Amino acid sequence: MIEYLYLTRYRIYDILRYKPIFITNYFMLRILSILLLILSIAVPFYSIKSNAAQLSPANCPVGTYQSKTTFYCTDGTNIFGLYNDATIAMCKELSSKTSQACTSKVDVNVEFNNKTYKISVLRYSLPFFNRIVNSKYCPPTTTLTSNLCKSKTETYGNFGPDFIKQCLVDFDAQNCLTNRIDNVKFATITTKLKTVPTIVSVKPIVTPPVITPPVVTPPITKPNTKIVSPNNASYWTVVEGFDYSGNLKQVYDKNNHSFQDNTITLGAKKELTTNPVYSTKIDDERYYTKTAPYQGTKLILNEKFLYGKITFTAKFPNSKGTMPAIWLFDEVKGQHYTEVDLFEIPGSEVGNIYTGTHYGQDFKTLKSDFSFKNVDTLFSQFHKYEVIKTSSKIQTFVDGKLIKELNVANKTLPNGINGFNQPLNLIMNLNIGDKWAGAIDDSKLPTQMVIKDMVIENY
Repeated sequence: MIEYLYLTRYRIYDILRYKPIFITNYFMLRILSILLLILSIAVPFYSIKSNAAQLSPANCPVGTYQSKTTFYCTDGTNIFGLYNDATIAMCKELSSKTSQACTSKVDVNVEFNNKTYKISVLRYSLPFFNRIVNSKYCPPTTTLTSNLCKSKTETYGNFGPDFIKQCLVDFDAQNCLTNRIDNVKFATITTKLKTVPTIVSVKPIVTPPVITPPVVTPPITKPNTKIVSPNNASYWTVVEGFDYSGNLKQVYDKNNHSFQDNTITLGAKKELTTNPVYSTKIDDERYYTKTAPYQGTKLILNEKFLYGKITFTAKFPNSKGTMPAIWLFDEVKGQHYTEVDLFEIPGSEVGNIYTGTHYGQDFKTLKSDFSFKNVDTLFSQFHKYEVIKTSSKIQTFVDGKLIKELNVANKTLPNGINGFNQPLNLIMNLNIGDKWAGAIDDSKLPTQMVIKDMVIENY
């Protein structure tokens, strides 16, 4: 483009040189053409520089990549780095304020100037991180200033080689190679350099921990096992009305499901619907809210489930705004709150299926534990799902592969109750509008989750 402008300028001169009427303006036009040429170069350059000031490359560990719009690095499963006190506080708040996982660090090797340094960094699972921190370029409570994120006490960023060299002279690798530094130390170094550090990419090498998959041996069916095939309507109660998890965007409607040929279908759609349990006499927004723009489905098995095995095949929707789930639940207020999310698929994440628990004496003191597995065809193909629940553990499988093993033997509350060893309600629901599911994609509606050949073995 620049060469084209340059050649065009000289064609103009050639023409003007042989037209006397323009000779008096020749030098003026030449000056203007040079100014235009300078502007054609400077404006794009300034635009690039401005964008760079907004999104400088992060020092991502090997095997990870930086989000296009944030300062964080991910391998698709975990988020690395730049956790300030505000982030850690959010983590603890969601993990009952005592979780060691919020402050536990992993060791990584960082190469700088042909020398290897060992440092420790924080690492959270990607789904958990997304629940506690909004997707912003800088860490919470910090602001973007001159290509660096700053708080009252610390500076975050990718510091250039001169800055790091001086930092390593004055301080240690933990201070100099973690993308964060105390403001006093930062000022000490920049004063010596007399310049703000340039932005470069230092490539940490992460040594991942060796994880040995647990050996899983499904229990043999016991002689007194009661086998149930709950594939018709007589086994289930249909729930109507609002649910808090839907943020009052949808109501459960009794007409969105079907039972046919060992197949249970739960549907969801966009349709302005009157709340089936609407009442102005109950002081609860789930009742006095009159309408919702979406419909979902919720079924509860009539007979509670204590110990045994659940098997079925299923195809789940997986588009933004949808939250299909199969879970166990029981709450006795003041005694225990027990929720086991056997299979939960947030529409904001492609192909991720979760197993986890939320457990405590009441809703305010809940502790959470969860894991997930990626099944990229869970919304387009049928897969086999299994649950095994005993007095000591709960295991979930997809296509015979373990998703999560939950240890529930040591979950006795201070009041002496272990809620996992109580009969629990088995619930299936298709929700629209849950926060975790992301912004609703109306183009994917209506949709449905399909459960086939469900068998429950009660021990």
